[in-house]
Amino acid sequence: MVDKICTVEGCPIQVYARGWCRKHYARWWRCGNPLGLFHHDSDGRSKRPEYHVWKGMVSRYRHSGPGQDVCNRWLDDSDGFPNFLADMGLRPSLEYCLDRIDLDRGYCPENCRWLTRVEHSRRCNRLVPHYEEIHDLCASGEYTQRQVAKMFDTSEWVICRLLKKWREAV
Repeated sequence: MVDKICTVEGCPIQVYARGWCRKHYARWWRCGNPLGLFHHDSDGRSKRPEYHVWKGMVSRYRHSGPGQDVCNRWLDDSDGFPNFLADMGLRPSLEYCLDRIDLDRGYCPENCRWLTRVEHSRRCNRLVPHYEEIHDLCASGEYTQRQVAKMFDTSEWVICRLLKKWREAV
């Protein structure tokens, strides 16, 4: 049997997957292109910090479960990033990250905002002092996770994650 050679012109290395060697396959996986060129490199968009935020959001959507939905306008292969940038505006500084206002909803213009990392951390970790109370309310059987989430003004997903952490720690 003859070993197949990478289909990228000038590459003499044996095929790993999809007709490419390991190096070109990894570039395709990261960038969507076996040569390692981002889709928007020609006009400099991939150099923008917002581009990397957008790529991270799309990656989370493609590799995770419910609650990570992204609106079709932002997923479009050719216009997704320009649409995201038009809707969200420029990132105020590198201290800011993308935040979903309602964690039960996906990524869309009306549910996303730029939030400082400190504010985002406070928002996500504000329930830590209430672990035991949340656990007891859910364990009592009197309240569903959804009801407890409403009591603490958060999402059912956050309550589920807290309870999972509680079980892992015990």
